[in-house]
Amino acid sequence: MDKIINVTDLPYKMRGSKKIIDWINCDKERVSFNYNGVTGVIIVSFIERTNGGVKLLVSYNNKSVEMYNSNLIKGKIGVLIGQHSKEHKYKVGQKINNVTILKQIRKKDARNNNILAYVVKCNETGKEFV
Repeated sequence: MDKIINVTDLPYKMRGSKKIIDWINCDKERVSFNYNGVTGVIIVSFIERTNGGVKLLVSYNNKSVEMYNSNLIKGKIGVLIGQHSKEHKYKVGQKINNVTILKQIRKKDARNNNILAYVVKCNETGKEFV
């Protein structure tokens, strides 16, 4: 599916002969997007320049998140528009596929990204797993 952010809606400046996005002058800029069939307009504003890039405030339907400009360009707006959740799907004590959820945790995957995980107990053997 597509994750398209129309960055041509953002202000530009010239650096030599190259045209680049002028992130610092972004102030409530309206940017259209198409994220897996969901289309709309997000509002982008500059917050601060950091060692990691430029931090932006991105808003959609009365919900706002802070993100780096690189994540905006990559189309990482799923949480903002409600396509992804940062919350666990299952509750503690819930039984799913012969296991019981004991604890909700966050851990790092092989690429050092934060992921949602669970500590579960097998209902047949009584063993606990992450």
